[in-house]
Amino acid sequence: MNYKKIAVAVTAFSMAFSSIVCMPSDNLSCKDIFASTQVSAIENAVISESGAGFESAYVKWNDVSGADGYNVYYRKASDSSYTQLDNELIRKYSYGWRADAVGLPAGSYTLKVVPVSGKSEDTSKAAETSVLSVEAYNRDGFAHSNMSEGVGAYNNDGSLKENAVVLYVTEENKNNITMDVYTSDSKTTSCTGISAILKALQKGCEKRPIDIRLVGQITASGMTDSGDSYNLLFKSSSASKMASNITVEGIGDDATCYGFGIRGVRMHSFEIRNVAIMLFGDDGIALQDDNSNVWIHNNDIFYGTAGSDADQAKGDGSMDLKNDSQYITISYNHFWDSGKMSLCGMKSETGENWITYHHNWFDHSDSRHPRIRTMTVHVYNNYYDGNAKYGVGVTMGANAFVEANYFRNCPRPMMSSKQGSDALGEGTFSGENGGVIKSYNNIMENQTSYITYQQDSSSFDAYEASERNEEVPSSVKALAGGTGYNNFDTSSSMYSYTADNPADVPSIVMAGAGRLGGGDFKWEFDNSKDDADYSLNSELMAAIKSYKTELVSVGGNSVNGTGGDAEPVVTEVTEATTTTASETTVTTTKAPDETTVSQTTEKPSVTADAIYCSPDGNGDGSSVNSPASFEDALTAVKAGGVIYMLEGTYKYDHQITIAADNSGSAGAYKSIKAYNNADVKIDFSSQSYNMDDVSKNDRGLQVNGSYWYIYGIRFYGAADNGMYIAGKNNRIEMCVFEANRDTGLQIGRSGSSVTEFADWPSDNLILNCTSFNNMDPATGENADGFAAKLTCGNGNTFDGCISYNNVDDGWDLYAKSATGPIGVVTIRNCISFRNGQTSEGVFTKNSDGNGFKLGGGGVGTAHVIENCISFENKKHGFTDNNNPLFSSATKCTSYSNGMDSGANFQFDRCTSGTFKDLLSFDNQSNTSDKFNGNIDHSVFYNSKKYYLVTAPTAIANGKTDNVDKGPSADDFENTDVPALGADVHKLWRNADGSINVHGFLQVKDSSDYKDMGAKFDGSSSVEPVVTEPVVTVTAPATETSETVSATASESTNSGLPAYTLLGDATLDNDVDVRDVTLVNQYVVKMADMSEQAIANADVIKDNTVDLKDLGQLKKYLIKVITEF
Repeated sequence: MNYKKIAVAVTAFSMAFSSIVCMPSDNLSCKDIFASTQVSAIENAVISESGAGFESAYVKWNDVSGADGYNVYYRKASDSSYTQLDNELIRKYSYGWRADAVGLPAGSYTLKVVPVSGKSEDTSKAAETSVLSVEAYNRDGFAHSNMSEGVGAYNNDGSLKENAVVLYVTEENKNNITMDVYTSDSKTTSCTGISAILKALQKGCEKRPIDIRLVGQITASGMTDSGDSYNLLFKSSSASKMASNITVEGIGDDATCYGFGIRGVRMHSFEIRNVAIMLFGDDGIALQDDNSNVWIHNNDIFYGTAGSDADQAKGDGSMDLKNDSQYITISYNHFWDSGKMSLCGMKSETGENWITYHHNWFDHSDSRHPRIRTMTVHVYNNYYDGNAKYGVGVTMGANAFVEANYFRNCPRPMMSSKQGSDALGEGTFSGENGGVIKSYNNIMENQTSYITYQQDSSSFDAYEASERNEEVPSSVKALAGGTGYNNFDTSSSMYSYTADNPADVPSIVMAGAGRLGGGDFKWEFDNSKDDADYSLNSELMAAIKSYKTELVSVGGNSVNGTGGDAEPVVTEVTEATTTTASETTVTTTKAPDETTVSQTTEKPSVTADAIYCSPDGNGDGSSVNSPASFEDALTAVKAGGVIYMLEGTYKYDHQITIAADNSGSAGAYKSIKAYNNADVKIDFSSQSYNMDDVSKNDRGLQVNGSYWYIYGIRFYGAADNGMYIAGKNNRIEMCVFEANRDTGLQIGRSGSSVTEFADWPSDNLILNCTSFNNMDPATGENADGFAAKLTCGNGNTFDGCISYNNVDDGWDLYAKSATGPIGVVTIRNCISFRNGQTSEGVFTKNSDGNGFKLGGGGVGTAHVIENCISFENKKHGFTDNNNPLFSSATKCTSYSNGMDSGANFQFDRCTSGTFKDLLSFDNQSNTSDKFNGNIDHSVFYNSKKYYLVTAPTAIANGKTDNVDKGPSADDFENTDVPALGADVHKLWRNADGSINVHGFLQVKDSSDYKDMGAKFDGSSSVEPVVTEPVVTVTAPATETSETVSATASESTNSGLPAYTLLGDATLDNDVDVRDVTLVNQYVVKMADMSEQAIANADVIKDNTVDLKDLGQLKKYLIKVITEF
């Protein structure tokens, strides 16, 4: 089938059919006449545009004078009778009306528009299109290879299956759509709202095909309530009773999932087509577990929201297939600058799985096209269009047949882990073993590295076949892992298909990929810049964030009509809405070529000892299919092990405590992580609350143990603290503390019996966490965002944290004489705002509302605060709170504090503080800033005037000599505060979790105050704090699922001969990829080298051959360095 011809025809129809015949008069041009038809009603229906797509056709027209609505019909050109379209297929837009006929088998059709006045059609004003040629979708690929009937709700000829239920989902009806769903073999349950419908479908009892038709731009609220807060979730509760024959399709060119993705779990015969996905929260489309016969085609996948890892600035995976999903076809999709296009396989697949990717447009997407583990995959006729990192990657014994693709400016078109082009770089695939690629008839333009088996039979990217049916010899094996190629493409398992000539692929794919007509979102990349740039395109992201459909309303106010001469045939329709859910695959980034990694930038080491848990788990925890309970996992996890919390809400009515003797060690943390960055919430809101004696209230999670690493968990609703840390050397990262009934996270001793300062909690790092809406009902004066107070030791640090709308203070470092001084606390790169009341406006007369309360009780500790912002707090922005020994505040900005009363800076009772690079602006209560000690390079407010300090100056709670005009809003990039109720944890964080305020309170370079105040430009302005010992790692890898701890192999070079040629480990008088391969094998103990080879390989001349030498070799080969 000539898809190039079809795609061109679709474009032509939009211009050529049903043209308006224009005869200009003396006073009006054709342009004037045409413009008038766009904005005002006319006497008769005039078709402004019509066309055909794959198994669909559409028509556009302008308002007709006196019409209350419209009926629209279609008929085959060879038939005399018409079929009436469903009312929901008729929509009004800002430019006029549009109707789409879908589910049309290939053939020639016409569409007819009939105005309706009152309850009757006015056929005298009807209009009909010219003949439109509808073509069939391309159903080639593994999804259909073992199916006699069509995949999804449609037959293979494009018509709906018998007894199909059609659900139209819109932004307006998504929460009140209804359907009677079979929840047993003989019983139906009436469901209201798309989420309720999808939950009922999870039972797998509904046998009717279901076509869910998305109309217009639909936002996440109401769509993501069926078990996944990020996605429209299609799921079967049991693999033995799977939901099947379901299609999700967009109507027209503007159907958009806005703010969510789509996820399938244990689905059979499942189709997703003609949908745009924008700003998804996890993966764009995820096939999570045990799906079969799934066809995903003709979709537009845009950016998601930034994830927590460095490689998730554009969102996580655009289209991921995992955990034994099989017989899948991914075709004719348009990927817009995806960071990670498609992960294909996890590590648990049981067979080949059989996956096809064909005719997709990888439009400036960066990597994973796809990244294949274990699976057997056919990749053909795709257009690789300016891909900054790589094309196809194989690991863990995967088999890929890469055929007749067009690679334009893709630097490394094909790679296998730990060999070939991958061995030339820093390592791309987490150190996993390789796989084998068979390549045939591909076109490559401007690749930087492609090594065939015929060029290097040991370390190659792909076996280059001379003809399509050539079998790969059994001697061709992956360098790491030793697996061969299974020759699936020449076996009886292969489906029938005809590949297009690769030279035609760009035009075919660009014309046919994505939604109908390319969709309503238009964007052109700048190849000269975007081909090699894998960073987020801020202009594209801005366009996506500002996108809004031109849809005005859904429905044509249709009436039952005859089309002039025939009874209408109406599809069975049940109005409904749709919900979604998806799962994320998260990777982390390691620094390449380093033998040590500090624990502030690298997550604590974990081993292969993993325990999986779920909200209702009662298994042994050995896999995602047999999850344990969370509490059982806590007692079972070993030092160096990890607890993976599967997605969901874990509800507890009691406190959970990690005992002091349940600890990891410096080199082997015990870890708790949200599995694949899933949405994990621990809900303690059912804990009882004692108003009379709050000391009897349970906390959420109490960590008495040491060397624990907790990542990506939300702690909600505890009767006391959400988390309380009494141990040492713990690291809490990317956690959220919400609506707890005391402080969100607090550090303090485990009990009054722990009296020695040396035993108090110390050296804990709280990194990139957020705490908000914490409120204690009894008094309203205890619930802070974060606290390290009363009884904590030295070295506790808050870095990159945000605290807002807590009923008391943002941070509280209070001490009292009864227990004595606490240890030094460091707060850096943090933000505190709107404290003193919750986002719902709840507060009491006791609510303090300081941004940063840095001591108290007249008890002195030399706390340090650096690079922080405080704004719109009820009382002071920053205060020593009667801490006589407060140490220093540097590079801090305080804006619009004292919403009730209070200063931006109130350091009036410390005896000798150090203050530098401070910026005070716009105090709400005209309260004077005060400092006691020494101040330098700062601007502050006192007695209704601003003062500028340009040199070190002693100050004692008063003014200085230099009166200044003071800063204004014009000195900042912007002063746009987050909206009340905004999700700041998402709004203000980069992919790695660090804070990015998007210009808020960032001083312009043109300002007189440009070197003052806090800097949040997307990277930390203060060097990270090293709180833990370094961990030795074994292999450079940029992409990894978990951090791996191991010892690098070393070889002593003393007493060896002098080198003959540095880098020449193979002793062939040349330095090339073979040397890199041999040294890599030697370092990981897969090969031996002679004494002379060792001497040559020691390129940094430190008497060892290790990862540092390997890194230098790689840099030399890719010309990062020119000599050793």
